[in-house]
Amino acid sequence: RGDTSSDTEEWSEDEHQRLYQSLRLPSPTTTPTTITTTTTTTTTSTTTHPPSIPRALEPLATFLGGNSFFLYGWPFPSDLHKCLLRLIISYSGELCDYFYDRVTMVIVAPDQEWDQECTQAAKRTPPPRILQWDYLLECHKAQTLLPTRAYLLPRPSYPSSSSS
Repeated sequence: RGDTSSDTEEWSEDEHQRLYQSLRLPSPTTTPTTITTTTTTTTTSTTTHPPSIPRALEPLATFLGGNSFFLYGWPFPSDLHKCLLRLIISYSGELCDYFYDRVTMVIVAPDQEWDQECTQAAKRTPPPRILQWDYLLECHKAQTLLPTRAYLLPRPSYPSSSSS
């Protein structure tokens, strides 16, 4: 499509902050918190107690389980790409590095349009759902697998050919 790698840097700081806020992630400008262990000393022995598991590390939902994802198109802004990878893995989805037959959902980059690859994918049996990138963010917010209809990548509409 003629895109260059400089296109990945087009997101403004505000867009990055909105992404982090929508996912309830700490901003990269925030200083990280440190977890410390408590050591108890008695006259006979020293015991180290592991820290209690923070709430963020409790088991996550598995609503993406049973689905295989392929991230398609260029450019994916690097923060968005990392975020989508994190969501797929965190919620038990399978991430594929190639468009295998087992792929059930294709997540496309923000500026990706329907192309020949999408047409070929749609001919598979069963065809994968070809979805806009924000589908995963909305599933995360809802904490469930949402219906895909509203997030399907639109197919181009071709003018009807009429014979004279």
